[in-house]
Amino acid sequence: MTEEMPNYVTGPLITEPLIDTIEQLNRRLSDVEAAIVPPEPQIDKLAKALAKAQMEIKDAEANIENEFLNTRYANLAAVMKACREPLAKNGLAIVQLPRPSTSPTTVELETMLVHESGQYISTIWQMVLEKPTAQGTGSCLTYMRRYMISAMLGIAQVDDDANAAMKGPDEYDRISAKDADAILIEADKLFGDKAEAVIERMLAKVFSTSDNIIDRVTDIPAGQAESAINLLRNQAKREAEQAKQKPKADDKKPQSDD
Repeated sequence: MTEEMPNYVTGPLITEPLIDTIEQLNRRLSDVEAAIVPPEPQIDKLAKALAKAQMEIKDAEANIENEFLNTRYANLAAVMKACREPLAKNGLAIVQLPRPSTSPTTVELETMLVHESGQYISTIWQMVLEKPTAQGTGSCLTYMRRYMISAMLGIAQVDDDANAAMKGPDEYDRISAKDADAILIEADKLFGDKAEAVIERMLAKVFSTSDNIIDRVTDIPAGQAESAINLLRNQAKREAEQAKQKPKADDKKPQSDD
């Protein structure tokens, strides 16, 4: 007796459902990819407008002088003056937004170039604060704002004060350790226990700028050691003269009839 071969079912009954399933899986895969990696935003209108604006944007004028470093640089107002009108004429605007930072010692700034069509490009810069105070944060943000705008719009500017703002160890010339010691010794000799407070006031009022906060004697720019010592001596002289002018306790007592 001969064994019969099994009758296998082939054809559309299997292949068509399988094709539908593969197509469904591909569609779902595309949806997942789109969610993970969103499509690049369209910036064709923005790019065209920016190209026109850059033909009119001029270099920022170095309008501020850093008297301690003997350099000049373009401040935020000069950078905005160079680009504000060309941007507006071409339907463009700069938007800058400070962002919450994960650390109290850093500050983040998002800079956006937006077009009237709604298209935009943006970038974020994070910077470490030299001093986490209101003044230090404001100075850092101002520094970041003008450099972000310049980089985004291709504005050339004198980069003279970047070293001072960053306060890197070798970014600008400082007084020597010997000069720093001489200033501290002179302050101690003139003011004693008040020396530290006097030096702190001098650094804040004389040697610090809006972009460069100096709170250590060793950060005084090179060539300014003699000026610092003279400032301390002049302060001590003024205080001595003021002390002489104050009436003594005995002078305030009423005169006796005797």
